[in-house]
Amino acid sequence: MTDAELENYAKDLELQLVRARRHPLRTASDLLVYRILSALSSPRSVLSPKTTSRFARSAAKRSPSRSLLLNAPADATPQDSFVPLKGARPRNPDLPTLIVVTHEASLTGAPILALNLGEALSSRYNIVFITLGPGKLLGAFREASTEVLLTDRQVVRAQVYQDIVKYVMARDHVAFAVVNSVESSAILPAMKNAGVRVVTLVHEFAGYTPNRDKVFGTIADSSVAMVFSSPLTLENAVETGAVKATGAVHVVPQGRCRVPAAPVSEARRTAETARLLQKLRPTGSEGRFLVMGAGSVELRKGLDLFIECANRLVHGPDGDRFDFVWIGGGYEPTKGYNYSVFLADQIHRSGLETRLRILSPTNEIETAYRTADLFLLSSRLDPLPNVTVDAMSLGLPIVCFERASGIAPILEESELGEACVARYLDTGDLSDKVRALANDNDLLERVRQRSMDVARARFDFAGYAARIEEMALSSVARTAQTVPSCQ
Repeated sequence: MTDAELENYAKDLELQLVRARRHPLRTASDLLVYRILSALSSPRSVLSPKTTSRFARSAAKRSPSRSLLLNAPADATPQDSFVPLKGARPRNPDLPTLIVVTHEASLTGAPILALNLGEALSSRYNIVFITLGPGKLLGAFREASTEVLLTDRQVVRAQVYQDIVKYVMARDHVAFAVVNSVESSAILPAMKNAGVRVVTLVHEFAGYTPNRDKVFGTIADSSVAMVFSSPLTLENAVETGAVKATGAVHVVPQGRCRVPAAPVSEARRTAETARLLQKLRPTGSEGRFLVMGAGSVELRKGLDLFIECANRLVHGPDGDRFDFVWIGGGYEPTKGYNYSVFLADQIHRSGLETRLRILSPTNEIETAYRTADLFLLSSRLDPLPNVTVDAMSLGLPIVCFERASGIAPILEESELGEACVARYLDTGDLSDKVRALANDNDLLERVRQRSMDVARARFDFAGYAARIEEMALSSVARTAQTVPSCQ
């Protein structure tokens, strides 16, 4: 972003703030209208495509982020635009370009993986990030790249993807692109039309992917390699028929990702660490066996199953020695009729108000890993959560369900299955695994050491990035296969 663009943006932001202060009711009304129009134009709308398209155009004109489209004409809307943001790294004319696409710039698993891929390969390529949504990582993307191209996949037209790819191709020699996650797949036809070699990373389960046949068909048709993060996600794609006899398909667990530090002072970081420690082990809970869970508060992550395990353990033998904490966003039991309402009621009826705490996301989550005694992964479906990679790397034992996450087969292959992997969604068995580890210090220590050894061997990010690069650049003919071997 040039100095002039920054100045214009600052002026625009200042003007919006002045208007909001002078007309708060009008601002609130505009936001309400925008949200209503967005809901009416969502893919889940029961309205006709023509009607939802009209509502989408109306919503785009009222979008609170519309002023961010700095390269667009004054009457443009997000569905007609993308924003080029200058990166902190100078473009090296002697290097080819690597495009890394992410579905948004949120501080979550897939965007963090995209950021780490760009960083890992930046010594050999000019990195251009394309992010199909905003988020807290936008600054980190700019620091790690020569340029970031920002658009909004919620309202953007297909033509804009063509424009974005042409914009890069007109200037750069693109070696290949990495399209990260199924949610970024809409850009693939534009990549194919431009002749870009693409490796697509698949983290999602086909079973819960809307329009999976079309989506996975597009991925297979547009990619030189389709990379699943775990055998479980590949098996699900094959079972559902989403993976056809096209392309090259691999299983490569991602390495451990670096989570960018928040741009805060050391004093604030120290204060946050102290606050988190107090929440993790409040006065009176010293010496208890602390069981940790983490993730967005949604049905897939199984917080209700986490609570059920807590209920079994707290009200079972030696129950007074257990404490539980969950760290993640989205717990809003006072806002409407949602999953959180039932979770709060479950906690109350289980008598766990003083023994189970739900905390907001924190930038100091590593403090939680080092403070907890065990990580309980209660997910119903989870490809290969970054939290499990981080936990194992720090020697925090993981207990999980079989066939519910990508970490389960890794634990089983590493001779940790008996101690750490419970029967599918069997909270009784899961609770027994936790109790056994809590009651046997020698077993707990063996699991800690083995977890760290496995993490060092399996979660090397430099090796992961090199594998992705090799798949993209290999000139070896790729044999189509319906059920590929896992590598």
